[in-house]
Amino acid sequence: MLSKFNGKTHFSFRIQQNCFKTLVITKEDATRSDRLLPRPAPALVEAEERQYSSDTKSVKYVPPHGAKAPTLGENRKYSPFHFPGQSRGEWVVARLDDILNWGRKNSIWPLTFGLACCALEMMHYAAPRYDMDRYGMVFRGTPRQTDVIIVAGTVTNKMAPILRKTYDMMPEPRWVVSMGSCANGGGYYHYTYATVRGCDRIVPVDIYVPGCPPTAEALLYAMLQLQKKVKRMRILQVWYRH
Repeated sequence: MLSKFNGKTHFSFRIQQNCFKTLVITKEDATRSDRLLPRPAPALVEAEERQYSSDTKSVKYVPPHGAKAPTLGENRKYSPFHFPGQSRGEWVVARLDDILNWGRKNSIWPLTFGLACCALEMMHYAAPRYDMDRYGMVFRGTPRQTDVIIVAGTVTNKMAPILRKTYDMMPEPRWVVSMGSCANGGGYYHYTYATVRGCDRIVPVDIYVPGCPPTAEALLYAMLQLQKKVKRMRILQVWYRH
């Protein structure tokens, strides 16, 4: 803590709890950092700089789509499964995966599984302002006809076996979206005796939506990210390779 008194700067620092010592230094000394803080040895500084420069040179940018990064205004191909040197069989199963993924990502049916206040934002996402039906997402009341379960709210220990049983009743492929801080890690009730500290302890989670509660826009963005994940599924390609 710095303070001025009679043209001099007083520098106070804590030695122990409730015990302070005041060091009187001049204004010129206060501007010099070598009087206040210890400086590292020059050899250590040079070694750190060499290590940092070598680390930055070894890191290379990896484009997200293929071998080159797309430019602004470039028309990219719809399929993410275009690789140089594909055989005819690999090309055929890649196109079949594209057709299956196109149908799946445009018909994601979530389960109505609202547990707490996050369910209100989930209802808002289904309302006309955001209109999740335009993405082919329709709420279903039974897990046997759904593709994704949106865990919207606090998962208690009493609710955990019901969540797992509901997840097991869903057909493959199935996904889980954890909505809100309570579903992600317990939230406000992390240290209570009755709360599960994250629904990923019960079911595998694909998308996490932060917030307390997250907005309907956040849930919309999460579902769009889930669509991107579904678009990159390689079911038939894995079957063909094995």
